Amino acid sequence: TISNRGVVPLSPSLDTVGFLSDTVAHSAQAWAAAVSLDARHRAPSADLIGLRIGVIEDYVYDKVDEEIVKSVQAAIKLMEKRGAQVRRIASSVFADCVSVGIPLVRSEALAFHRRWFPARRADYGADVAKSLDAAAGLSAQDYLKAVEARRVLARTARRLFDGIDVLAGPTVPIAAFPNSVAYEPVGPGGEMPRFALTRLTYPFSLSRLPAITLPCGLTSNGLPIGLQLAAGFRKDEYLLQVAAAYEEARGAFPRPPMFSDGHQG
Repeated sequence: TISNRGVVPLSPSLDTVGFLSDTVAHSAQAWAAAVSLDARHRAPSADLIGLRIGVIEDYVYDKVDEEIVKSVQAAIKLMEKRGAQVRRIASSVFADCVSVGIPLVRSEALAFHRRWFPARRADYGADVAKSLDAAAGLSAQDYLKAVEARRVLARTARRLFDGIDVLAGPTVPIAAFPNSVAYEPVGPGGEMPRFALTRLTYPFSLSRLPAITLPCGLTSNGLPIGLQLAAGFRKDEYLLQVAAAYEEARGAFPRPPMFSDGHQG
């Protein structure tokens, strides 16, 4: 919905502009300003009664830390207690989203960075350089195949909303981790944390569907856990309303213990 003109790209066909804020209301105000709407008359509604929540359990809870699963399930249960209807969906639509997304991201990133890479390799972090090296091994056919797979995925994903209002699940399958283990198989099921980070968010970038994440709990180590909600095509404003409804039902969210002294360094 918001133009990404002027944004330094990673992957132009997937990049989106969004906002980080302390409340949904502030995100809604920023969104309204960015799309030239009158934010004063578009305050998010707070009503969960009748909301149809879809959960693709086999996907969103696969290879996810147990603490995260429990916290997200509790958040969904809270919305259900407030009048929402939870529908468990069986679908494999997102099963291959990473294999679809990686060729797109790497090819488009390399196309942008060719003016500097590999000539200025030393200016890049090792992880970025590694991904750009991998991109060099992709063919035009690999890219076009991913483009077509994305079209199919998007059509199938959008049809899910024929019977539901939002999809719900974890934002990421693991808690924050030291960067030193980013490429080590230490995640659930032996997954590398760096790739785990985008596995549950890729679907909505690929299908061009709006998504939002809200804190819904803390791990035993005090790290925040995110609940991800996604809505149908061009339903950005509606999604903000749903997010505000959950936020109101959840109540004030405690700062992680590391921020309890008022410092956010």
